[in-house]
Amino acid sequence: MIYAKLRRCKILLTIVLLLTFNIGSGQDKKAEDMLLACLKTHLQSNGIDLADFVHQYEELLVKEKILEEASSKGYRKLLVEISKQNGFEFAKEPSEYFINKLMLSFDQKDRTSYKNCMQLISEKREYLEKSKPMKIEMAFLQSKKQSPSSYAKIMLQHTVSLDFEHVYYKLALYKLYYMIDLDSGIQQEEEEKEADFYENSLELVVKDGKLWVAKKPLAMHELRSKVYLYVEKNNEKSNILLTLDPLTKYSFFVEIQEEIVKAISSLRNTYSLKHFSKEFSQLSIVQKEKIEKKYPLRIRENVIAKD
Repeated sequence: MIYAKLRRCKILLTIVLLLTFNIGSGQDKKAEDMLLACLKTHLQSNGIDLADFVHQYEELLVKEKILEEASSKGYRKLLVEISKQNGFEFAKEPSEYFINKLMLSFDQKDRTSYKNCMQLISEKREYLEKSKPMKIEMAFLQSKKQSPSSYAKIMLQHTVSLDFEHVYYKLALYKLYYMIDLDSGIQQEEEEKEADFYENSLELVVKDGKLWVAKKPLAMHELRSKVYLYVEKNNEKSNILLTLDPLTKYSFFVEIQEEIVKAISSLRNTYSLKHFSKEFSQLSIVQKEKIEKKYPLRIRENVIAKD
C-alpha cells in the first residue's frame, strides 16, 4: 500500500480549488482556467464574482501588512517568506481566512449544477495530470513532510512570478493559511508514533466507487452525521483515516471532503452558540482556538496501491 501521509489533513482546499472545472472548453484552454470554471460559475449563481472576491481579500492582506503589494511580485515574495517558515508556524496570520468565506457560499443555493460540472472531471483527468497545477499537488501529496512551508517550496519550484497574475495561484497561496486554521495550530512532531493516529480513528474507505465504514456501506447523505457523532464523542482525540482506491473519481473525493468539513464546522458552531451565544465566525481568536482544539479536523489519506 502506498501511503500519502497528510500530517495536517489539509486537502480540503486543494480539492475545492484544484478539481473544479468546466468540461466544455477543450484542451486548448489553460488548465488553471479549467480548474476554476465550475467554482466561478457556482459563485456567480450566488451573486458572487470570484475576481471581486479575491480583490477584496487582497486588500485585507495588504492592509494587515501580510502582502506587501497586490501584484505578482508581491505574491511571489510572500511565497518565499512562507517557504522559510518553520513547519506550521507563521510570523503573522490574516484576521480572516479566504476559504472560510468561500465555503459559506456553497450552502446558500442548490449545488446540483456544481456537482454535475465536477462529475465530468474524469473526462479531462489525463490532460490535467500533465498540467502545472496538478504536478504541484501531486508533488505535495507524495512529499514526506506536508506543511505550508513545504508546499510553498514546491510552488516556488514549479512557478514564476507571472503565474501569480492568475487567480488560481493566488487561491493556492491562500490555502497555506487555511492549512493552519484547520489544525488550530496543534503541532504533531515527525517522531509521533503512527499508532497514536490510528487508535480510535474513524476509517472511511472508498472502494469500487462506494463509501464504506467498518466494512459496511455508507450512503453519502449519512456521512455528515457519522462524522459529527464521532468527533462529538472523541473530541480532541478525533482522527479520520481516508483510504482510497486509486481509481476513485475526483468528484466523489471532493464530496467526501466537503461532508467531513461541514460536519465539524456544524459541531463547532453548535458548541459556540451554546457556550458563547455567538456564531463560530463571530468569536475571538482565543475562543475559536478553544473550540478548534476540542473539535479538530485531522485527516490522513491512504492510497491503495495498484495491483
